[in-house]
Amino acid sequence: ALLTVPHRKKKSRLYAGNAVKMPYQDELALGKIKRSAKHYALTPEQMEENGYPVASPSDGEGKDDGGEGSGARPASTVRNTFTDAKEVLGDLDKFRTTGKGPSGGEKGAEKLVAIDCEMCTTENGPELTRVTLVDDTSDVLYDKLVKPESPILDYVTEFSGITAEMLENVTTTLSDVQEEILRIIDEDTFLVGHSLENDLVALKLLHRNVIDTAILYPHNKGPPYKFSLKALSERYLGKAIQVEGHNPIEDACTAMELCRLKIHFGPSFGAFEIDGVSMCKILTDHKKCASLLDREMVLRRHAV
Repeated sequence: ALLTVPHRKKKSRLYAGNAVKMPYQDELALGKIKRSAKHYALTPEQMEENGYPVASPSDGEGKDDGGEGSGARPASTVRNTFTDAKEVLGDLDKFRTTGKGPSGGEKGAEKLVAIDCEMCTTENGPELTRVTLVDDTSDVLYDKLVKPESPILDYVTEFSGITAEMLENVTTTLSDVQEEILRIIDEDTFLVGHSLENDLVALKLLHRNVIDTAILYPHNKGPPYKFSLKALSERYLGKAIQVEGHNPIEDACTAMELCRLKIHFGPSFGAFEIDGVSMCKILTDHKKCASLLDREMVLRRHAV
């Protein structure tokens, strides 16, 4: 039986007008946003469930060995949900953590930065080859090619857009990139991206405030299914991306636009019933009763 029926009204990028083009703080100041960015950040439980690198609770939240700012983490304090963290995360001693922001900042001044990384396959597994950061209006803050430490086995050009020629004279290392990025973001910055756990692993970066568009726009089949960034872009932004391979600037901008769209329209936008009205709701509105048989997760979505 169908649990939803078609619903004609469908919000998209066009309905938002110029709101998502203005700086996020300006839109927030207008007082029309239902929930601020903090509402959409992943919980610690969600981060662990989705394979994000996290600090061990015994290490203490927000601590590092560098005093003010950011520092390296001891290998024993970095973990994720995988059994063999070292195999998945690589050299644990190279992880850095975002540091504290400037003191005396205005309360509630949230900062959004979208990030996207490209990787290649090396003798030691996936390694970073390019990283891009954009601000809340999709202006590029940072865009660098990175030389992997290990010999490259496959540039994965079809997906990364990276070629041997592009990296031929590159001398920037992962450590260089970490230092530069940690001058742009701090622990209170909301990092935006699509399946951002892969990017943070590649950057070897620990960060607690993350907005993941792969989770922000849940798949209608429920976890572990996730929509691709390309599918979300076509559906909600009305634009085709990744036509000629992946471009980190394009991907980061798309993730930021999707994030801003969600914040603009509110928590229900892009949810399971965005294209349909629950049959349960229709029956309830007409004071009718019905019994449903399905998986508990599905039934909970349609409970009224």
